[in-house]
Amino acid sequence: MFYQLPPAGNRIYYHVQRGDKDRIADFFPADIYFFNSGAASLAAAVLAVVQHSGLEHPEVLLPAYACPELVSAVLYAGARPVLVDFAVDRPWMDLSVMAEKLTQQTCAVIAVSLFGIPERLDDIRNVLQGRSIWLIEDSAQAFPEKESSYGERGDLTIYSFGRGKPVSVLGGGAVLAWNAEIGERVARIHHGAGQSGSRRWLSRLKIEAYNHLISPRLYWLPDMLPFIQLGTTIYHPLSEIKQMDKFGLDLLGKNIEEYWLRNQVAQNALTSRIADSGNDTVIDLARVSCKKTMPRLLRYPLLARTPELRDELCERFNRKGLGVSKMYPATLQKINGLESQFSTSDVTPSAESFSQRILTLPVHGEVREKDISEMLRVITRPSGLH
Repeated sequence: MFYQLPPAGNRIYYHVQRGDKDRIADFFPADIYFFNSGAASLAAAVLAVVQHSGLEHPEVLLPAYACPELVSAVLYAGARPVLVDFAVDRPWMDLSVMAEKLTQQTCAVIAVSLFGIPERLDDIRNVLQGRSIWLIEDSAQAFPEKESSYGERGDLTIYSFGRGKPVSVLGGGAVLAWNAEIGERVARIHHGAGQSGSRRWLSRLKIEAYNHLISPRLYWLPDMLPFIQLGTTIYHPLSEIKQMDKFGLDLLGKNIEEYWLRNQVAQNALTSRIADSGNDTVIDLARVSCKKTMPRLLRYPLLARTPELRDELCERFNRKGLGVSKMYPATLQKINGLESQFSTSDVTPSAESFSQRILTLPVHGEVREKDISEMLRVITRPSGLH
């Protein structure tokens, strides 16, 4: 009871150094615009695309299993969200379904790097070839390495710096514009957005509290309080877009550098030991999706063979305080508050199956060797459900 790993999150550095903010632009190889949240950043990107398209009834394609904030952003921009089913047992959109969903009103596709596993952007571009459709890469759960060439990329890339994200200052987000034409529209939206107000002392206090509470010796406290709603998926309509607050921007450079220095001991250990175990009760999504180069993951995703097995595994992990998460409870059309946004004919069986079988394990800096050993024992222990 008194030991509970958080599902994600690392310590935030909040001592501002002279010139930290001035160096932020040097970390990114294209024009970047900072907004008050990841959702606001995505909304700004979609709004720029909608304005550029001039379509009367713009539509945006997005994965059927994702954070509800994607829908919030699309609706804020005045577009209609269109759901694309998943490929079977993969964290990606089904490309054939995507092709079927494209219409004359489609202005953008949002490709999500779920858990830090990149979507196949080049393959999506092939589907979009010959059409005036923009590709938006939602990288809220991923962040590039220091020496990254960025490889495959969208026309716009979205980052989030909220709680539990790869680089966090407890708020804010950004739009990285690879295409100058659409980047100019993002710049105008950014210029027209008001500045987020913040009190430095209050922001610092929140970060200090966060840094203490992500300790496994204390995380059980907020986890036991239902009104805090840790890890709960709730749909909130987006009400405004603002620029990122100055204090968060001041902290960002240092926290990006600390992210690059962070080790991947827990992730590497899980990758090798799950493979060596020969266990077939779960699909190692990271390994089967990233056969050539393993990215740095925000969470370690596993796909149980059945929903019943997923629930049993999660119960075992929870008893040992191992920070397991079931992620989003359902596909987007079944999230409370979103039912009216989608047609009853929006059937997404692969994404539905994925939502019922997914579980993630933590790979942050608080995960110790004894935790990893316990995780492996839970995964490999015989069960009557498989």
